[in-house]
Amino acid sequence: MSSARFGSSLARRGLLSLALLVLAAGCGDGNRSYDSSPADDTNAPVYTVTVAVTSDANLGALQLEVRHRGDSGGFVADGDRARCQAEVTAIMAANVLGHGSLKVGLVSLAGFRTPATIVHCSFRTYEVISTQSFDVDVTDASDPNGDAVRPVPTAVVSSVVSGDDHDPDYDDSCDPSWRAYTLEISVNQSSAPRIGALQLEVTHLGDSGCFIGRGDQIDCVALVDALVAANYPGERTAKIGMISLDGIPTPAAVIRCGFRTSESLSPASFLVEVMDASTTGGDPIDPPPSVGITVTGR
Repeated sequence: MSSARFGSSLARRGLLSLALLVLAAGCGDGNRSYDSSPADDTNAPVYTVTVAVTSDANLGALQLEVRHRGDSGGFVADGDRARCQAEVTAIMAANVLGHGSLKVGLVSLAGFRTPATIVHCSFRTYEVISTQSFDVDVTDASDPNGDAVRPVPTAVVSSVVSGDDHDPDYDDSCDPSWRAYTLEISVNQSSAPRIGALQLEVTHLGDSGCFIGRGDQIDCVALVDALVAANYPGERTAKIGMISLDGIPTPAAVIRCGFRTSESLSPASFLVEVMDASTTGGDPIDPPPSVGITVTGR
């Protein structure tokens, strides 16, 4: 391996460790007088808080912290993992720190351009809130080669909207009596023999159902040697990201996930979209790989 390629590999390993290792949880911000109880109060008003990077940059990895400036509230979580959804093509980890604070990490081998909306998360509070109710600090930013981005990009809360049910006609109540299924997703064809990074969105086209698990605790298992981040904030769509420094050989079955519904299912019940695919060197794969899905009752 050439020294340049070795250095690039180390840089990419650095990107992975930066944003995809489990982020420190439960640290808080030292504000002991802050009341975090509304975060777990289902009667408390819920808001969708959207974060955007306003600077011009090409980012391979980004870490930021979001803090509520008020006296009570909290980001909605499953365990310590925040109920957030990425708005850029990147693998994301989001952890609640307590005291109205949140840490978010995103990584993309191909990179994502800003300014752009980055992520939105659910927040509960009895207080009146707006975009001015939050501070956002970018704690680390790197380009797709792993080099630090200077000056550090600026990020803000760009919108705060009441409610977090973006698809009210879809029933994602996930009744335990609903039948469980296994969804297996495969890459059937690719112009690149090995895939370094793959981003998928899997959408149920019916009226009711749920991926088993919430947030990044979704019931998904990789079938290839790759780092996987799967996120399900609710509704009908799950987002799946996979990164392999050695590359995922194709064709191959790549991941299995659990799904529940009271409806009859077939492969036609789902739309699987390739949102991003790149080689181990970070170059986009064009045309994108073709993918398929099989459905098996448990």
